[in-house]
Amino acid sequence: MKSTDQFFMDRLLKRLMPFKDLIGRLGIKQFYVGGSVFLESYNDVDVYFQKYSFESSSLLPQLREIPECNIIVSTANAITVRFNNKILQFCRYEKESIEELIDSFDFAHTQIGASVLTDSNEKDYFLIAGLYYTEAFKTFRMTGETHYTGTEYPLSSLVRIFKYKKYFIGRSYIIPVIQILNDIISRGYYDYGDFLDQLNAVDIGLLPEEINDAQEDLVTLFNLLEGKGNAKPKYEPAQGEEGEDLPF
Repeated sequence: MKSTDQFFMDRLLKRLMPFKDLIGRLGIKQFYVGGSVFLESYNDVDVYFQKYSFESSSLLPQLREIPECNIIVSTANAITVRFNNKILQFCRYEKESIEELIDSFDFAHTQIGASVLTDSNEKDYFLIAGLYYTEAFKTFRMTGETHYTGTEYPLSSLVRIFKYKKYFIGRSYIIPVIQILNDIISRGYYDYGDFLDQLNAVDIGLLPEEINDAQEDLVTLFNLLEGKGNAKPKYEPAQGEEGEDLPF
């Protein structure tokens, strides 16, 4: 009988195989994979890079040169592509280790990941260099119920909690909603750049038309929380000062 770790590693290798040619053509030698791809049902494969190990800014022009690769959307924090009829997301969210990366994920059921190497001499091309999951994930495995674990991007968590509703039992998602709202308010936004970074969080990826639809509410949220909570001094550019405008 397979061990739990071997089960998850085999599942990951199987789900990475459709991207073997893409990863090879991009010349990627090492990367992290984390989140829902290890669960029974998943939507895409999320790829992350070790901090300072890979120049992710070169990805977009390289991907544009691969005809079989369909770029679905590109934001400041992620590039989502379709390849071999499967979806992969290159996440611009870097940590120094797989442990640091997975510990930063916001829900218990997503706190599992692996460090992956590539080797053209290997039969499966991909090698799992290390598998890591948290105590929170083990609790999820035992109970079948997830919970909020905290995050650097609480606005993203608020948006995605409804996507994860199936991992909550009954109305147990209510408490995490309150916890996330507390984190959003206590965090605040120290300036426009910080707010935009939160809007561009890996799992939000708001498209221009979606930002336009939410224009009034986004302006209200920014005005309410700018310079509040744990934020730095309020961002108030001088009259005529050059700078970026809000995207709405």
